Amino acid sequence: MNERLLYIWLLVLVVLAAACSKGERARKMEVELEAIVNRDVRIGESRAEVEAFIDRLVIDGKKPKRNPYQEGLSRLGTGPDMPYKPETNLPKIKGYVLADFGVVDSDYRVMYNVLLHALFFFDEQDRLVESHVERAFRN
Repeated sequence: MNERLLYIWLLVLVVLAAACSKGERARKMEVELEAIVNRDVRIGESRAEVEAFIDRLVIDGKKPKRNPYQEGLSRLGTGPDMPYKPETNLPKIKGYVLADFGVVDSDYRVMYNVLLHALFFFDEQDRLVESHVERAFRN
């Protein structure tokens, strides 16, 4: 009887593990967001045009929060849940706007919530220099 009970519990755990999220929604949203950004946002666009794009943006039924323009890059890349810090174009970049989708999924394999960000980097004339889409993790 104990073996049968153990077998049932093991089967339940296997089914629960298979049913738990593995971050698929986040990966799907990231691919879709990157395609839309690459299609609809061009280098050289004004910050106002990019902010209007962010305000219209919806991915898998979720709208991002548009964070206010930030001068400099000191708040980026300082932890696992912090947005990407660019490695190229640094002399040109004077600030950025973050489109933050917040928690869009979880991944039980790494025991983290999955965040989705789109970052738009601007020069002194408020023209787009670079954009970046990424998933980040937070426990």
